[in-house]
Amino acid sequence: MFEESLQQALERWKEAFGQYKGLKRAAESAVTRWEWTDGERYNLLPFHFKRYPGRGRALKNPPPSVGSYMRYGFDEQDRLRLHRNHYYLGLNGDRLLQRHRNQGFEVDDEVSETFYNHSDTLVEIISFSIRPRVLLPRIPLKVEHIRYEDSRVARYASFRLNGYTPLYSKKGKNPDALYQWLGPNGRFKHAEQYVYDGDRLTNILLYGEHPGASPFAAEEHFTYDDAGKLLRIERFYESGHSHPLYQKRKKGQTFKSIREAATQRMIEAIVERLGTENINEKLCCIELSYQAVCRHFPPSIILGLENDRRRLLDSGNPDAQYCVFAPALMGQMRWLEITDPDTLEICGQLEQEIRAGGKWDTATRILRDVAAALTRHDWSGILDTTPDFVVFAIDWEMEGDHLEEVLRACASKDQVEEWRKKGWL
Repeated sequence: MFEESLQQALERWKEAFGQYKGLKRAAESAVTRWEWTDGERYNLLPFHFKRYPGRGRALKNPPPSVGSYMRYGFDEQDRLRLHRNHYYLGLNGDRLLQRHRNQGFEVDDEVSETFYNHSDTLVEIISFSIRPRVLLPRIPLKVEHIRYEDSRVARYASFRLNGYTPLYSKKGKNPDALYQWLGPNGRFKHAEQYVYDGDRLTNILLYGEHPGASPFAAEEHFTYDDAGKLLRIERFYESGHSHPLYQKRKKGQTFKSIREAATQRMIEAIVERLGTENINEKLCCIELSYQAVCRHFPPSIILGLENDRRRLLDSGNPDAQYCVFAPALMGQMRWLEITDPDTLEICGQLEQEIRAGGKWDTATRILRDVAAALTRHDWSGILDTTPDFVVFAIDWEMEGDHLEEVLRACASKDQVEEWRKKGWL
């Protein structure tokens, strides 16, 4: 059902290498209105902010403080033509304000950009990386195709890379070679078909190919009340399990109670999942993988094998330093997911609360707390671990340049300094 759409997205990704400047010029020349927001505010897919709660607020003026912001550009027909993600998470506030006065946020190495091309039946969206701190080109990270029938969304397909490091830009001179080098663990493919009953969206059929997992199909069901108000969105998988994407709070629930219950349940569920996996190899790390402002809870579990790390370090590969804490690039990756219904239920509620309130820093702190607790956990009888074993939570695309900060949240200061002396950070 989705093969042709996914192939078209992949081929467009390959074509987009080297087209950044041209796409940028075309988009900028079409913009007649700009708008600052404190997060994602616009998306062309139906019920996007119900399926993935949390819509950014429009700002009357350029942001006054350090943070992560978006700037949208609209054409004379009020269609999206581009948006820019501005990452100022680590800058001094005075420096930020000075940049506002001097040149706004036009600082290439701290801005990623997405361009929109419109036709009657298709919107094509291409996202590019930030400019690496070394002299390397930006590369396309994601291509999305939204197809319309009868003036409403009928199909969606996307291809994107799994995170980003400057090494991707180095290998980007040959997109086919980069695609092969990344392998299944380095890329995502996703497609959707929308089903309507009259004017009402009732189902979304999904297909995905994600790192470390077999291709999967799922279906989302939309439930409405008698007045047509959306009550619940639930996703059902071929395996038989399901989890809600959107639901109302239960009576008596608060954000605090949801957060505490979900944090404890995630720790327990990850320990239980690893205990049932019968892992015989020695582990040097576990990555809890998430996607900021997209999917936080529960994180995916990626195992870092000591044999893969040792083989990597002994290989003489000059790029080895990029991969010591990247299990997806170490070797044959093992990727585990939490499928326990109770965990998915409470995590779904927490995700909804985080997104609805734009509490992205809180989401990160929760995952850091989970990782730190798991690093300290007594794994005797469950896992064979190295003396420097660490569990860390990371979104490589957003935090790949801040790995040391990520590790400091869950490992001791002495341990981080030891890794630095070895040249791993």
